Amino acid sequence: MYINTDKLDVFSSDELLAFYRNAAKTGCSAGGHTKGHMNGVQAKRYAAELATREVSVPDYYAAAEQGTFNGPGSW
Repeated sequence: MYINTDKLDVFSSDELLAFYRNAAKTGCSAGGHTKGHMNGVQAKRYAAELATREVSVPDYYAAAEQGTFNGPGSW
């Protein structure tokens, strides 16, 4: 499920953390360069929104271990 990152304010911090983990997992596990890159971009956008909310953001690779490949929030 693609998330429009221009409208992240409608999601809770918990939802954004799940999206971040899923984008990280998909980015790390993707076989294609574009899919990997775009999930990295998505994850950075989620992390930036979480940082503005002063929510602790886990390390990208640690988050990837907890995410779901192609889960909600991935590209």
